[in-house]
Amino acid sequence: MIKSVILVVAVIIFGCITADKIKCQKQLREEQQQTFHARLFDAYAGISSEDLMARLDNLAIQLQNKSDLNAYIIVYGPKGEGAGTGNRLLRMTTDYLVNSRGIDETKISGVYGGRYKDAKNAWTELWLVPPGAESPATRGYPINISELKGKFAEYNVYDDPSECEGPCSGSVTTAAFADALHEQPSSIAYIVVHNQQGASIGTWRRVAKSTAADLESRGIDINRINVIFAGTMKLTEDEYPQQAGVQLWILPNDAPPPAKEGKPEEMPKQAVQLGAFHDSELKYAEAERLAFEGFADVLKANASLGVCLIVRPPLAPGFRDPEFPARPDEPPDVDLLKLIEKWKTQLAKNYQIESRRVFVITAAAREGNDGTIETWIIPPGAAMPNPYAADSIESPPYKTMEF
Repeated sequence: MIKSVILVVAVIIFGCITADKIKCQKQLREEQQQTFHARLFDAYAGISSEDLMARLDNLAIQLQNKSDLNAYIIVYGPKGEGAGTGNRLLRMTTDYLVNSRGIDETKISGVYGGRYKDAKNAWTELWLVPPGAESPATRGYPINISELKGKFAEYNVYDDPSECEGPCSGSVTTAAFADALHEQPSSIAYIVVHNQQGASIGTWRRVAKSTAADLESRGIDINRINVIFAGTMKLTEDEYPQQAGVQLWILPNDAPPPAKEGKPEEMPKQAVQLGAFHDSELKYAEAERLAFEGFADVLKANASLGVCLIVRPPLAPGFRDPEFPARPDEPPDVDLLKLIEKWKTQLAKNYQIESRRVFVITAAAREGNDGTIETWIIPPGAAMPNPYAADSIESPPYKTMEF
Protein backbone atom coordinates (compact mmCIF):
# COMPACT_ATOMS: atom_id res chain seq x y z
CA MET A 1 0.00 0.00 0.00
CA ILE A 2 2.77 2.42 0.91
CA LYS A 3 4.65 1.59 -2.30
CA SER A 4 1.52 2.33 -4.32
CA VAL A 5 1.08 5.72 -2.67
CA ILE A 6 4.74 6.59 -3.28
CA LEU A 7 4.39 5.60 -6.93
CA VAL A 8 1.29 7.78 -7.39
CA VAL A 9 3.02 10.77 -5.77
CA ALA A 10 6.09 10.23 -7.96
CA VAL A 11 3.96 10.15 -11.07
CA ILE A 12 2.20 13.36 -10.05
CA ILE A 13 5.49 15.12 -9.29
CA PHE A 14 7.02 13.92 -12.56
CA GLY A 15 3.92 15.09 -14.42
CA CYS A 16 4.11 18.53 -12.80
CA ILE A 17 7.80 18.80 -13.56
CA THR A 18 7.18 17.73 -17.16
CA ALA A 19 4.29 20.19 -17.54
CA ASP A 20 6.37 23.02 -16.11
CA LYS A 21 9.24 22.06 -18.39
CA ILE A 22 6.98 22.13 -21.44
CA LYS A 23 5.54 25.45 -20.32
CA CYS A 24 9.02 26.88 -19.80
CA GLN A 25 10.19 25.60 -23.15
CA LYS A 26 7.16 27.17 -24.85
CA GLN A 27 7.78 30.47 -23.06
CA LEU A 28 11.46 30.32 -24.04
CA ARG A 29 10.56 29.72 -27.67
CA GLU A 30 8.16 32.69 -27.60
CA GLU A 31 10.82 34.92 -26.05
CA GLN A 32 13.34 33.77 -28.65
CA GLN A 33 10.87 34.53 -31.41
CA GLN A 34 10.34 37.99 -29.95
CA THR A 35 14.09 38.42 -29.65
CA PHE A 36 14.97 37.37 -33.19
CA HIS A 37 11.99 38.79 -35.07
CA ALA A 38 10.91 42.35 -35.77
CA ARG A 39 8.06 43.57 -33.58
CA LEU A 40 5.37 46.03 -34.64
CA PHE A 41 5.61 48.88 -32.15
CA ASP A 42 2.93 51.24 -33.48
CA ALA A 43 0.79 51.92 -36.55
CA TYR A 44 -1.48 54.78 -37.53
CA ALA A 45 -3.30 56.53 -40.36
CA GLY A 46 -3.86 60.30 -40.59
CA ILE A 47 -3.24 61.91 -37.19
CA SER A 48 -2.52 65.38 -35.85
CA SER A 49 0.99 66.74 -35.58
CA GLU A 50 0.81 66.61 -31.77
CA ASP A 51 -0.29 62.95 -31.78
CA LEU A 52 2.41 62.12 -34.32
CA MET A 53 5.11 63.70 -32.14
CA ALA A 54 3.91 61.71 -29.12
CA ARG A 55 4.07 58.42 -31.03
CA LEU A 56 7.51 59.13 -32.47
CA ASP A 57 8.74 60.26 -29.05
CA ASN A 58 7.66 56.89 -27.62
CA LEU A 59 9.59 55.13 -30.37
CA ALA A 60 12.66 57.27 -29.66
CA ILE A 61 12.50 56.34 -25.97
CA GLN A 62 12.49 52.65 -26.87
CA LEU A 63 15.54 53.11 -29.10
CA GLN A 64 17.38 55.09 -26.43
CA ASN A 65 16.60 52.60 -23.64
CA LYS A 66 17.52 49.53 -25.69
CA SER A 67 20.63 50.38 -27.64
CA ASP A 68 20.65 47.04 -29.50
CA LEU A 69 17.29 47.75 -31.20
CA ASN A 70 16.84 49.44 -34.57
CA ALA A 71 13.76 51.06 -36.07
CA TYR A 72 12.21 50.14 -39.40
CA ILE A 73 9.52 52.36 -40.89
CA ILE A 74 7.03 51.31 -43.55
CA VAL A 75 4.78 53.95 -45.10
CA TYR A 76 1.88 53.30 -47.47
CA GLY A 77 0.36 56.31 -49.18
CA PRO A 78 -0.04 58.33 -52.39
CA LYS A 79 2.72 58.10 -54.95
CA GLY A 80 4.84 61.13 -55.75
CA GLU A 81 7.36 63.36 -54.02
CA GLY A 82 5.34 66.30 -52.70
CA ALA A 83 3.77 66.98 -49.30
CA GLY A 84 1.38 64.25 -48.15
CA THR A 85 2.90 61.50 -50.30
CA GLY A 86 4.23 58.26 -48.85
CA ASN A 87 7.81 59.18 -49.70
CA ARG A 88 7.49 62.56 -47.96
CA LEU A 89 5.94 60.94 -44.87
CA LEU A 90 8.83 58.48 -44.69
CA ARG A 91 11.45 61.23 -44.90
CA MET A 92 9.59 63.40 -42.41
CA THR A 93 9.40 60.59 -39.85
CA THR A 94 13.09 59.78 -40.18
CA ASP A 95 14.06 63.45 -40.05
CA TYR A 96 12.13 64.00 -36.81
CA LEU A 97 13.73 61.00 -35.07
CA VAL A 98 17.24 62.00 -36.15
CA ASN A 99 17.17 65.80 -35.92
CA SER A 100 14.60 66.39 -33.18
CA ARG A 101 15.14 63.35 -30.96
CA GLY A 102 18.84 62.74 -31.59
CA ILE A 103 18.55 59.14 -32.75
CA ASP A 104 21.59 57.86 -34.68
CA GLU A 105 20.52 57.73 -38.33
CA THR A 106 22.23 54.34 -38.71
CA LYS A 107 19.60 52.91 -36.33
CA ILE A 108 16.72 53.95 -38.60
CA SER A 109 15.75 52.56 -41.97
CA GLY A 110 12.53 52.20 -43.87
CA VAL A 111 10.73 51.83 -47.15
CA TYR A 112 7.81 53.25 -49.09
CA GLY A 113 5.40 50.34 -49.48
CA GLY A 114 3.20 51.72 -52.26
CA ARG A 115 -0.36 53.01 -52.13
CA TYR A 116 -2.55 52.14 -49.14
CA LYS A 117 -5.73 50.06 -49.53
CA ASP A 118 -7.63 53.31 -48.99
CA ALA A 119 -6.14 55.36 -51.83
CA LYS A 120 -7.17 58.61 -50.12
CA ASN A 121 -5.23 57.89 -46.95
CA ALA A 122 -1.80 56.90 -45.70
CA TRP A 123 -0.69 54.23 -43.22
CA THR A 124 2.54 54.15 -41.23
CA GLU A 125 4.04 51.20 -39.36
CA LEU A 126 6.83 51.59 -36.80
CA TRP A 127 8.80 48.39 -36.20
CA LEU A 128 11.48 47.49 -33.64
CA VAL A 129 14.15 45.17 -35.06
CA PRO A 130 16.60 43.31 -32.78
CA PRO A 131 20.14 42.36 -33.91
CA GLY A 132 20.19 39.64 -36.55
CA ALA A 133 16.47 39.85 -37.26
CA GLU A 134 15.12 40.37 -40.77
CA SER A 135 13.33 43.58 -41.63
CA PRO A 136 9.55 43.19 -41.99
CA ALA A 137 8.18 42.73 -45.49
CA THR A 138 5.76 45.17 -47.10
CA ARG A 139 2.25 44.22 -48.12
CA GLY A 140 1.10 45.04 -51.63
CA TYR A 141 -2.42 46.46 -51.62
CA PRO A 142 -4.40 45.82 -54.84
CA ILE A 143 -5.75 49.29 -55.58
CA ASN A 144 -6.63 50.71 -59.00
CA ILE A 145 -6.98 54.48 -58.71
CA SER A 146 -7.58 54.87 -62.43
CA GLU A 147 -11.17 53.80 -61.73
CA LEU A 148 -11.86 56.44 -59.08
CA LYS A 149 -14.55 58.76 -60.47
CA GLY A 150 -17.00 61.24 -59.01
CA LYS A 151 -16.62 62.97 -55.66
CA PHE A 152 -13.14 62.23 -54.38
CA ALA A 153 -13.14 64.08 -51.05
CA GLU A 154 -15.01 66.69 -49.00
CA TYR A 155 -13.63 68.77 -46.12
CA ASN A 156 -13.43 72.24 -44.58
CA VAL A 157 -10.37 74.50 -44.85
CA TYR A 158 -9.45 77.51 -42.70
CA ASP A 159 -8.67 80.68 -44.60
CA ASP A 160 -5.82 81.41 -42.21
CA PRO A 161 -4.31 78.01 -41.36
CA SER A 162 -1.94 78.07 -38.41
CA GLU A 163 1.64 76.96 -38.85
CA CYS A 164 2.27 73.31 -38.14
CA GLU A 165 4.31 72.68 -35.00
CA GLY A 166 6.51 69.64 -35.15
CA PRO A 167 6.56 67.11 -38.01
CA CYS A 168 4.13 68.21 -40.75
CA SER A 169 2.91 65.65 -43.25
CA GLY A 170 1.10 68.02 -45.59
CA SER A 171 -2.22 67.21 -47.22
CA VAL A 172 -2.52 63.49 -47.91
CA THR A 173 -5.91 64.16 -49.53
CA THR A 174 -4.47 66.58 -52.10
CA ALA A 175 -1.53 64.25 -52.73
CA ALA A 176 -3.92 61.35 -53.36
CA PHE A 177 -6.11 63.53 -55.60
CA ALA A 178 -3.10 64.49 -57.72
CA ASP A 179 -1.97 60.85 -57.78
CA ALA A 180 -5.37 59.80 -59.17
CA LEU A 181 -5.31 62.59 -61.76
CA HIS A 182 -1.89 61.45 -62.98
CA GLU A 183 -3.36 57.97 -63.49
CA GLN A 184 -6.31 59.45 -65.41
CA PRO A 185 -4.73 61.90 -67.90
CA SER A 186 -8.00 62.42 -69.80
CA SER A 187 -10.09 63.25 -66.69
CA ILE A 188 -10.91 66.73 -65.38
CA ALA A 189 -10.50 68.01 -61.82
CA TYR A 190 -13.19 70.12 -60.19
CA ILE A 191 -12.72 72.15 -57.01
CA VAL A 192 -16.20 73.00 -55.72
CA VAL A 193 -15.98 75.60 -52.96
CA HIS A 194 -18.50 77.39 -50.77
CA ASN A 195 -18.12 80.01 -48.06
CA GLN A 196 -19.26 79.37 -44.56
CA GLN A 197 -21.81 81.92 -43.40
CA GLY A 198 -19.94 84.84 -41.81
CA ALA A 199 -16.63 84.16 -43.57
CA SER A 200 -14.63 87.12 -44.86
CA ILE A 201 -15.13 88.12 -48.46
CA GLY A 202 -12.94 86.13 -50.82
CA THR A 203 -12.42 83.22 -48.41
CA TRP A 204 -13.61 80.68 -50.96
CA ARG A 205 -11.46 82.29 -53.65
CA ARG A 206 -8.27 82.14 -51.56
CA VAL A 207 -8.91 78.53 -50.54
CA ALA A 208 -9.67 77.46 -54.11
CA LYS A 209 -6.63 79.25 -55.50
CA SER A 210 -4.35 77.68 -52.91
CA THR A 211 -5.75 74.21 -53.67
CA ALA A 212 -5.35 74.70 -57.41
CA ALA A 213 -1.78 75.97 -56.94
CA ASP A 214 -1.00 72.89 -54.84
CA LEU A 215 -2.26 70.61 -57.61
CA GLU A 216 -0.32 72.53 -60.24
CA SER A 217 2.87 72.20 -58.16
CA ARG A 218 2.32 68.42 -58.28
CA GLY A 219 2.37 68.41 -62.07
CA ILE A 220 -1.34 68.77 -62.83
CA ASP A 221 -1.94 71.03 -65.86
CA ILE A 222 -3.87 74.12 -64.76
CA ASN A 223 -6.15 73.67 -67.80
CA ARG A 224 -7.44 70.45 -66.24
CA ILE A 225 -8.52 72.25 -63.05
CA ASN A 226 -11.94 73.91 -62.83
CA VAL A 227 -13.17 75.96 -59.87
CA ILE A 228 -16.85 76.40 -59.01
CA PHE A 229 -18.14 78.75 -56.31
CA ALA A 230 -21.19 76.92 -54.93
CA GLY A 231 -22.49 79.78 -52.76
CA THR A 232 -22.71 80.28 -49.00
CA MET A 233 -23.66 77.57 -46.52
CA LYS A 234 -25.17 78.07 -43.09
CA LEU A 235 -23.06 77.29 -40.08
CA THR A 236 -23.82 74.53 -37.64
CA GLU A 237 -23.33 75.20 -33.93
CA ASP A 238 -19.82 73.72 -33.77
CA GLU A 239 -18.38 75.30 -36.91
CA TYR A 240 -15.98 78.22 -37.14
CA PRO A 241 -17.08 80.77 -39.77
CA GLN A 242 -13.69 81.73 -41.19
CA GLN A 243 -13.40 78.72 -43.45
CA ALA A 244 -14.59 77.30 -46.74
CA GLY A 245 -16.05 73.94 -47.64
CA VAL A 246 -14.23 72.08 -50.40
CA GLN A 247 -15.27 69.18 -52.63
CA LEU A 248 -12.77 67.52 -54.96
CA TRP A 249 -14.19 65.77 -58.04
CA ILE A 250 -12.70 63.67 -60.85
CA LEU A 251 -14.90 63.47 -63.94
CA PRO A 252 -14.56 62.59 -67.63
CA ASN A 253 -13.80 65.63 -69.78
CA ASP A 254 -17.26 65.40 -71.42
CA ALA A 255 -19.22 65.09 -68.16
CA PRO A 256 -21.39 68.00 -66.91
CA PRO A 257 -20.02 70.05 -63.97
CA PRO A 258 -20.79 68.54 -60.55
CA ALA A 259 -22.38 71.75 -59.19
CA LYS A 260 -23.93 75.02 -60.33
CA GLU A 261 -22.43 78.43 -59.70
CA GLY A 262 -23.91 79.95 -56.54
CA LYS A 263 -25.08 83.47 -55.94
CA PRO A 264 -22.27 86.05 -55.59
CA GLU A 265 -21.00 86.42 -52.06
CA GLU A 266 -22.37 89.31 -50.02
CA MET A 267 -20.42 92.57 -49.84
CA PRO A 268 -19.17 93.58 -46.38
CA LYS A 269 -20.75 96.62 -44.74
CA GLN A 270 -17.61 97.63 -42.83
CA ALA A 271 -13.86 97.16 -43.01
CA VAL A 272 -12.85 93.49 -42.91
CA GLN A 273 -9.37 92.23 -42.10
CA LEU A 274 -8.22 89.46 -44.42
CA GLY A 275 -4.88 88.73 -42.81
CA ALA A 276 -1.78 89.84 -40.92
CA PHE A 277 1.61 88.83 -42.30
CA HIS A 278 5.01 89.02 -40.62
CA ASP A 279 8.15 90.06 -42.47
CA SER A 280 9.72 86.70 -41.56
CA GLU A 281 7.22 84.98 -43.88
CA LEU A 282 6.79 87.73 -46.48
CA LYS A 283 10.43 87.37 -47.55
CA TYR A 284 9.48 84.03 -49.09
CA ALA A 285 8.12 84.43 -52.61
CA GLU A 286 5.20 82.01 -52.25
CA ALA A 287 3.99 83.50 -48.95
CA GLU A 288 4.30 87.02 -50.35
CA ARG A 289 2.33 86.04 -53.46
CA LEU A 290 -0.50 84.50 -51.46
CA ALA A 291 -0.71 87.56 -49.19
CA PHE A 292 -0.91 89.88 -52.20
CA GLU A 293 -3.34 87.83 -54.25
CA GLY A 294 -5.53 87.35 -51.20
CA PHE A 295 -6.77 90.94 -51.50
CA ALA A 296 -5.88 91.67 -55.15
CA ASP A 297 -8.27 89.02 -56.48
CA VAL A 298 -11.07 90.43 -54.31
CA LEU A 299 -10.47 93.94 -55.71
CA LYS A 300 -10.43 92.63 -59.26
CA ALA A 301 -13.76 90.82 -58.80
CA ASN A 302 -15.47 93.73 -57.00
CA ALA A 303 -14.87 97.17 -58.52
CA SER A 304 -16.52 99.02 -55.63
CA LEU A 305 -14.14 97.78 -52.96
CA GLY A 306 -10.87 99.26 -51.75
CA VAL A 307 -7.95 97.96 -49.73
CA CYS A 308 -6.18 99.39 -46.69
CA LEU A 309 -2.67 98.18 -45.91
CA ILE A 310 -1.50 98.82 -42.35
CA VAL A 311 2.29 98.64 -42.09
CA ARG A 312 4.10 98.28 -38.77
CA PRO A 313 7.89 98.53 -39.22
CA PRO A 314 10.09 96.23 -37.11
CA LEU A 315 11.22 97.60 -33.73
CA ALA A 316 14.79 96.40 -34.31
CA PRO A 317 15.52 96.26 -38.05
CA GLY A 318 18.15 93.71 -38.97
CA PHE A 319 18.22 92.09 -35.51
CA ARG A 320 18.77 88.34 -35.55
CA ASP A 321 18.55 86.10 -32.49
CA PRO A 322 21.98 84.40 -32.32
CA GLU A 323 20.28 81.17 -31.22
CA PHE A 324 18.54 81.00 -34.61
CA PRO A 325 21.16 81.77 -37.28
CA ALA A 326 20.06 82.25 -40.89
CA ARG A 327 20.01 79.16 -43.07
CA PRO A 328 22.07 79.18 -46.28
CA ASP A 329 18.92 79.07 -48.44
CA GLU A 330 17.05 81.71 -46.44
CA PRO A 331 16.21 84.88 -48.44
CA PRO A 332 17.23 88.31 -47.12
CA ASP A 333 14.92 90.33 -44.90
CA VAL A 334 12.19 92.24 -46.70
CA ASP A 335 11.64 96.00 -46.50
CA LEU A 336 7.91 96.27 -45.83
CA LEU A 337 7.51 99.81 -47.21
CA LYS A 338 9.27 98.84 -50.44
CA LEU A 339 7.06 95.75 -50.61
CA ILE A 340 3.97 97.96 -50.38
CA GLU A 341 5.23 100.04 -53.32
CA LYS A 342 5.79 96.84 -55.28
CA TRP A 343 2.23 95.73 -54.54
CA LYS A 344 0.80 99.08 -55.66
CA THR A 345 2.69 98.77 -58.94
CA GLN A 346 1.40 95.23 -59.45
CA LEU A 347 -2.18 96.31 -58.74
CA ALA A 348 -2.00 99.05 -61.35
CA LYS A 349 -0.12 97.06 -64.01
CA ASN A 350 -1.54 93.55 -63.70
CA TYR A 351 -4.98 94.15 -62.16
CA GLN A 352 -5.86 97.63 -63.48
CA ILE A 353 -6.69 98.77 -59.93
CA GLU A 354 -6.68 102.57 -59.63
CA SER A 355 -4.51 104.09 -56.92
CA ARG A 356 -7.57 105.77 -55.37
CA ARG A 357 -8.71 102.33 -54.22
CA VAL A 358 -5.48 101.67 -52.31
CA PHE A 359 -4.78 103.20 -48.90
CA VAL A 360 -1.65 102.75 -46.80
CA ILE A 361 -1.34 103.50 -43.07
CA THR A 362 2.05 103.36 -41.36
CA ALA A 363 1.39 102.67 -37.67
CA ALA A 364 3.54 102.45 -34.59
CA ALA A 365 4.31 98.91 -33.55
CA ARG A 366 4.49 97.17 -30.22
CA GLU A 367 6.18 93.92 -29.31
CA GLY A 368 4.26 91.11 -30.92
CA ASN A 369 2.92 92.95 -33.97
CA ASP A 370 6.03 94.76 -35.20
CA GLY A 371 7.29 93.92 -38.69
CA THR A 372 3.82 93.14 -40.04
CA ILE A 373 1.41 94.11 -42.80
CA GLU A 374 -2.34 93.90 -42.23
CA THR A 375 -4.64 93.66 -45.24
CA TRP A 376 -8.15 95.10 -44.97
CA ILE A 377 -10.99 95.24 -47.48
CA ILE A 378 -12.93 98.53 -47.37
CA PRO A 379 -16.49 98.80 -48.77
CA PRO A 380 -17.74 102.17 -50.10
CA GLY A 381 -18.48 104.69 -47.36
CA ALA A 382 -16.96 102.56 -44.57
CA ALA A 383 -14.50 103.94 -42.03
CA MET A 384 -10.87 102.98 -42.23
CA PRO A 385 -9.68 100.42 -39.65
CA ASN A 386 -8.21 101.81 -36.45
CA PRO A 387 -4.65 100.47 -36.20
CA TYR A 388 -4.55 101.20 -32.45
CA ALA A 389 -7.91 99.71 -31.51
CA ALA A 390 -6.30 97.19 -29.16
CA ASP A 391 -3.59 99.56 -27.86
CA SER A 392 -3.54 102.13 -25.10
CA ILE A 393 -2.17 104.64 -27.63
CA GLU A 394 -4.76 107.22 -28.52
CA SER A 395 -5.86 106.55 -32.08
CA PRO A 396 -5.93 109.46 -34.55
CA PRO A 397 -9.03 110.02 -36.66
CA TYR A 398 -9.15 108.50 -40.13
CA LYS A 399 -11.39 109.78 -42.88
CA THR A 400 -14.16 107.80 -44.49
CA MET A 401 -13.33 106.51 -47.94
CA GLU A 402 -15.50 107.73 -50.78
CA PHE A 403 -15.40 106.49 -54.35
